[in-house]
Amino acid sequence: QMILLKSYVEDGGGLMMTGGPDSFGLGSWYRTPIEEVLPVSTDLRTDMDLPLVAMVIILDRSQSMGAGNPSKIDLAKEGAIGVVDLAYHEDLLGLVAFSDEALTDWIFKLRPATDRGKLEMLNKILAITTRGGTVLGPAYNEGVQALSNTTASLKHIIILSDGNLYDERSTPKDGLVPKLNEMASKALSEKITTSTIAIGKAADFDVLEAIAVSGGGRYYEALDTDTLPKIFTNEALTATRSLLRDDSFQPVIHPHPLAIVDSYAPPPD
Repeated sequence: QMILLKSYVEDGGGLMMTGGPDSFGLGSWYRTPIEEVLPVSTDLRTDMDLPLVAMVIILDRSQSMGAGNPSKIDLAKEGAIGVVDLAYHEDLLGLVAFSDEALTDWIFKLRPATDRGKLEMLNKILAITTRGGTVLGPAYNEGVQALSNTTASLKHIIILSDGNLYDERSTPKDGLVPKLNEMASKALSEKITTSTIAIGKAADFDVLEAIAVSGGGRYYEALDTDTLPKIFTNEALTATRSLLRDDSFQPVIHPHPLAIVDSYAPPPD
């Protein structure tokens, strides 16, 4: 349908678009045939006043992430690839996968998102497999330490998990992990923000939301797992790029193609 609508507009048909969070910006029309015929770009990236960004994705690779069709891990990898694709070559990106089988498991450490870097990141993301249980703390600590050692203007962490976190709890009934909240608060004091994504119906919603609140970031629930890739890319742009353009501009006036002709001159004999 979008291809047919694009052809209709290119052949002279009219199209009027209204705005909103699911249309302009990184919404439902980003990188579609509809965007190609719009008079504006829905790509929120801008070459103006770009700060140096350092971002670490902390990705749950526990066995439960292999469930679903497509699996949650495949959707998470698609989202991570989208973040890499949207990064500027000056940006620093890193990805840590966590389970209960290793204290740290860097898929790739912080590095510039150059063309070569993006290709290597892509290959390593595609190679991620699932295993073990769900222990976030060591990977979160690694991500914070890595960002602390950079001089980037913006430092951000995105945590994704689909299950109960088995980090040390104060009591079994609390549903909160004070140690993780303290880590998020300490990171925020160092100007490192943390956002969290809970994927699926069995995620540790209260814990992940508390981490995002303590970390000065945003919390998302991806109950419909198909929305996960879009949540990933939206969060990356929201955290690192201004969604508003606040500068002066000069409007350009064009004659309307349907303007009424005031006079009619008969053709010459």
